[in-house]
Amino acid sequence: MHQFSSQSSRNRRGRKIKPENPRVEDGELDFLHPALGPARIVWIPRDALGLGEAEERENRAARIDVSTRFAIINEAGHVDVEGPPPGEEHVAK
Repeated sequence: MHQFSSQSSRNRRGRKIKPENPRVEDGELDFLHPALGPARIVWIPRDALGLGEAEERENRAARIDVSTRFAIINEAGHVDVEGPPPGEEHVAK
């Protein structure tokens, strides 16, 4: 199993790859498991009771990237999405 360290690793052909940017020109790592890539931001909807904001504070205290932006739970208990997921604002433009 291939694991990335803080130092440069080598691919199967011996070329150095940097852990912060594991993609190489010829696509050798196209099937790299998503868990080995950067963590996505946890997206929690806001609600009338303030539970989403409380959960956001707890996650931030645990150093977890989290956002309640653009998502809200409506009166019927459904999540209304008002914009793009956190960290993907550039994709929506």
